[in-house]
Amino acid sequence: MVATAQGLGVDASRARAHTLGVGLEPTPDPDRRLTLTDARDALGMPRLKLNTTLPQGDFLLYEKTLRELGRQLLASRTGMLRLNYHDREGWMHGMTTQHDVWWGRHHMGTTRMHTDPKKGVVDADSKVHGVANLFVAGSSVFPTYGSSNPTMNLLALTLRLGDHLKTVLA
Repeated sequence: MVATAQGLGVDASRARAHTLGVGLEPTPDPDRRLTLTDARDALGMPRLKLNTTLPQGDFLLYEKTLRELGRQLLASRTGMLRLNYHDREGWMHGMTTQHDVWWGRHHMGTTRMHTDPKKGVVDADSKVHGVANLFVAGSSVFPTYGSSNPTMNLLALTLRLGDHLKTVLA
């Protein structure tokens, strides 16, 4: 980094390093889901397995975004950006061990809302496809999880479900 600063004619003698946190919304992924395992818990219930893989395309978007930010920082002579991870494997390792990359860590998108039962778990009324009187009120019905707080969307969906249940159960 010193050589880069010198090459730009920038005095970096008082430069300080900062950690940059980046949150990006992953693309919807049909493999991001909850499944039941053969293992049982203390009550004899099947244990859940959470699959939260992130596809290569999401890493490429993440990397492209940070490279553009770094380019703009250099062009404006405001700062420099060093990427700690240069491939998906390092990035995933950093997520699980260093917590350098945060994608929300919300278990969203695991009971996705979709009109087609092959593409989602619940319909537009949050009713589980093919199961009478079973509704899901939670952010798991979102198509994916975002980089911002989901509370307002979650509340809106919950209130909407409450209104729907009042008419169905009346």
